Amino acid sequence: MVTPACGSAAVPVFRVLCVAGVFQAWGSSVGWMYVSAGKTREMFRWGMAASAVTVLGLLPCIWFGGMGAAVGYTAAVLVFVLPAGQWYMARSVGIDLKPLLKTAAGPLAATLVMCAAVVLLKRFVTGPMTLWPRLLVLVPSGAAALAIGAALFARAALKEAETSLKSMLGRAS
Repeated sequence: MVTPACGSAAVPVFRVLCVAGVFQAWGSSVGWMYVSAGKTREMFRWGMAASAVTVLGLLPCIWFGGMGAAVGYTAAVLVFVLPAGQWYMARSVGIDLKPLLKTAAGPLAATLVMCAAVVLLKRFVTGPMTLWPRLLVLVPSGAAALAIGAALFARAALKEAETSLKSMLGRAS
């Protein structure tokens, strides 16, 4: 069993990497667009460019260790890989990015509501609690905040999820 002190040095590094991870979910869907449009050559070209930038983003680890790598990687993803990758994919595949960005805005806003709620609760409510009681407060609260955020900002996504779920359950029975 790992004691809290053993892994505590990695916590700030993973916090920084989580920022990149949130947006990589969006970025990973780019591959589906290239493949479905039969544009795998363009996908390969973009992959080469993105890989080069990602490696450059990891170079700060030489001077700043794990945190330098995390910050450099996250910066590379947010500043270049994600925006340029979306632009290149849209240009290569021949689609308009505006509807995609509009569709993603609601779920992103709902996610930000959840993150804000969990951070505030963690800071002001659950601070002195041990791990399990803290989880018993934060997980349901985060789920409730996400549901509220989705009801406020992502109604179309909720409706689509409901339709998909009903369709899947109908096929299963």
